[in-house]
Amino acid sequence: MTLDQRRAAFALKAINSLEDVDRCQEYRAYARRLPSTVIRAGLGQALALELAQSASSNEGAKYHANLLNHVSGWLVAADGWGARSPYHSTHLRAGGDFTNIDLIKAIMAGSEADMIRAQVEVMAFLKWLKIFAEALIPPRDACEADANGPQQ
Repeated sequence: MTLDQRRAAFALKAINSLEDVDRCQEYRAYARRLPSTVIRAGLGQALALELAQSASSNEGAKYHANLLNHVSGWLVAADGWGARSPYHSTHLRAGGDFTNIDLIKAIMAGSEADMIRAQVEVMAFLKWLKIFAEALIPPRDACEADANGPQQ
């Protein structure tokens, strides 16, 4: 399997792992916005923002946590970028819970070259994550129409 095929498979698995996909429009919106945040702020800050949002008390916190886990998982998991990642060996977490500061600290403490490589890789992964989020998570208006019954 090529690296791009692995990105696609990991992204599809991430979207399929979401509970109640009909109610995940927030995740869809966050996945849509994350690439621009990475470009604007950098990978470390973008993940730190996701971490902060995942710890908030608002209803979207769980979707920020899911997105953070999916992106971080891609960076370190064996079925993700894996051994190619500069963060693979020291930050692999059992159960895939990345809602902590460890990986972000490693990104910020690592070399600039490692951070750039990781940022490029995350952008390539996010392309697939956005595609599957758009394809598999219905837009808010479609969900509201379903909830209101058939249109006349």
